[in-house]
Amino acid sequence: MKRIIIALLIAAFMLSAVACGNTTPATTDPVTTEAPATDAPATDAPAADADVYTVAAGNYAGAYTKESAMAGTVVYNYSATVGADGAFSYSVKFAMDGQDMDGASATGTYKIDGDKFIFTDSEGTVTEGKITAENTVVISLKASAMATSPYEITLTLSK
Repeated sequence: MKRIIIALLIAAFMLSAVACGNTTPATTDPVTTEAPATDAPATDAPAADADVYTVAAGNYAGAYTKESAMAGTVVYNYSATVGADGAFSYSVKFAMDGQDMDGASATGTYKIDGDKFIFTDSEGTVTEGKITAENTVVISLKASAMATSPYEITLTLSK
């Protein structure tokens, strides 16, 4: 009697395993994933019909205005010098509580790569900006040593 029960249990187990499993062989159709087609060129170079702007050597200026709960409205005035020799420097002045203050400043070198303006300061920190119009650079630079992050400013050639 035990043998019959064991045989029935084994048969029931086998039937349930077959019923739950897939008894047809799996097909192995290859799946091909293609990258979506784009019209963009494979390089970061500007498109042939894109405007190409230059940055002349000279003095540049820009400003950033910040509203602060403690200091009210603070205007950070940036002055920058772009040298024909690849030198770049900037300094910031601002007023707080009616007192003129010196902000951040840095010196280093720059290079232009397409529409990128790449500033490397004397400590080796690299900041990448963008040339957006003739003699116009948009770049993020610190306003003061106390600033937690830089501000994006637009520097334009002074006349």
